Amino acid sequence: GTRDYSSFLAVPTAIEYWRSWRSPDKGETVPQHNRRHVAKYASMLSEAWGTEPVHPVEMTTSMAMVQLPPQLKVDDIPGTPGGGVRSRLRDEYL
Repeated sequence: GTRDYSSFLAVPTAIEYWRSWRSPDKGETVPQHNRRHVAKYASMLSEAWGTEPVHPVEMTTSMAMVQLPPQLKVDDIPGTPGGGVRSRLRDEYL
């Protein structure tokens, strides 16, 4: 097949853009902006679902874990095929 190296050539410009970007509202860098929003929405989900945070907000970066509500009764085992919550989410939303 053909090899298109243009994506490799775009990397330096993408990195420079990422380093120079600032949020319009607070002048934050990309990591600061992402961390603030991830923490906000993880807390919102935990509160709405009545669950406890999985880890302290200080450990949040670009992703956070949020416990599922106990009403879901998640009893499927990760990596094991079955009809549990993980399978349903994969089947319906991927």
